[in-house]
Amino acid sequence: MITGGSSGIGLGIAQRFLIEGAERIILVGRSRKRLEDAVNQLNAADTAEQASETASAASPEDVKIVNYGRFSLVMGDVGDPSFWCEEVKRLMGQVDILVNAAGVSYSSLLATAKDEHVTQTLHTNLQGTIFACRTMARQALRQRRSQRKADDGLAIAYSGTKCIINISSLHASRGGVGVAAYASTKAGVIALTRAIVAESNLSTSGANLRANVIVPGYIETKMLDELGEQFRKDARQAIPLRRFGWVEEVADAAVFVATNQYANNCVLNLDGGLSAV
Repeated sequence: MITGGSSGIGLGIAQRFLIEGAERIILVGRSRKRLEDAVNQLNAADTAEQASETASAASPEDVKIVNYGRFSLVMGDVGDPSFWCEEVKRLMGQVDILVNAAGVSYSSLLATAKDEHVTQTLHTNLQGTIFACRTMARQALRQRRSQRKADDGLAIAYSGTKCIINISSLHASRGGVGVAAYASTKAGVIALTRAIVAESNLSTSGANLRANVIVPGYIETKMLDELGEQFRKDARQAIPLRRFGWVEEVADAAVFVATNQYANNCVLNLDGGLSAV
């Protein structure tokens, strides 16, 4: 499951996971059209098939799940507690890897930041990530209990641990002008990741849920495109490698922390060396 999966880093990770052999991808976003466009970009085998909508009497009207072959599209607001309804929880029961890539950013000095922009940044970047991780942790705990109780060979068989991959930002530690709210949420994502790992250690039989965080610097995405040309020029010059990162390079890191079963509590910087200067 990839939140913010319709574009940017989330879409890039989805593409790489498919290459690596993922059997199913769940893309989460607000816009059905953007998610469908993402499926087309991912070259889904059966995009021409009619979509089958799944509904639940307990689901809020603003949460919709649509299936396209090996893709499931979930439309809604991850920062809203009602998004994590029973139907979404059932989907999460099948998830081995959760990637939290949903994020928004508004550039403004803190003194002039609008209330709604601060609220939306906290709502999506931090609150949405917390809710997603909480749902994943509950599913991992439920699976652990099911495995303990099962004595008929019907327990879920998964050879590795479940894994959360949170996407933070270099701004979490480096700060920056005009990113106070954004940087705060991304620092919170790192703290959240560490707390999940600490709590998973409470299991006497060992954790079956790992959590890691990727900390990108400047990556070639739409968010970066929206910055002014002079800013882009100055930022590129400040990076020791003298270039911005690529989405594919972030996806490489996601594959590493997802598949390496000893990767837990990793805080993986991908910034071209910018954090060193």
